Amino acid sequence: DLSELNIHRLMTELETGGNIRFEEGKPKEKWYHSCVDLITSRFHPHQMEEHGIADIAITRVTRIHNRYVRTRFEEKLEPYIDSGNDNQFKRSLEYLFYGVDPKLPNEIYQAMEDGFRTPKEYDDLGLARCIPLVNSVAMADGPRIRSVLKEAKNQGGTKTPEALT
Repeated sequence: DLSELNIHRLMTELETGGNIRFEEGKPKEKWYHSCVDLITSRFHPHQMEEHGIADIAITRVTRIHNRYVRTRFEEKLEPYIDSGNDNQFKRSLEYLFYGVDPKLPNEIYQAMEDGFRTPKEYDDLGLARCIPLVNSVAMADGPRIRSVLKEAKNQGGTKTPEALT
């Protein structure tokens, strides 16, 4: 539910003293278009045919600012980069997707707020001891789509691809 999501976001911003912020993108912003271009370039209709999905429409983009996770990332990466050429470093980063696991739908909030868990923590939850980062929309969102469609089928209905937003 959208109102619950907005409440969660506001509470997160409040509880972290602004160290985590959520920014709604607007089509006039350059970063918004960069995100839309990234997603559309990584969406391949042939990978989604089995679900009856032929195209993707991006209706909303949210940028997450998390000082804690960003600082940890930069500290881990620092030994491997030439700090004298910051622009080159940023251009050479590869952007990957992390999808919602239907078995743990709130895990994405864990990743957004505190970063990813350790392999041991994933093992304790009965999950693979790795973080599934992928470069394909189908690979990132496939498990969630299959779960929604299976649930609809079990309830005797059908979900259209439009209902998967």
